[in-house]
Amino acid sequence: MEISFRFIEFNPRRNARGVEAARVEVNYDGDIGWLWMSKEDVQANIDEFGECEGLRTALDAYNNTGRNEND
Repeated sequence: MEISFRFIEFNPRRNARGVEAARVEVNYDGDIGWLWMSKEDVQANIDEFGECEGLRTALDAYNNTGRNEND
């Protein structure tokens, strides 16, 4: 089984409301869909599946907002 992640967008309005703001495409053995992920979701996927460009970009988007959903 192979899984990959591709960053799609970061929605600052969702982030300002304190909900998941990073939209990420997930490809799980050819089954492709997308998810809204929180900063914690992104980090959990990095911990489980390792560093990849899509997840790193999503995490960087959170880190560059100056606001975390836990603020």
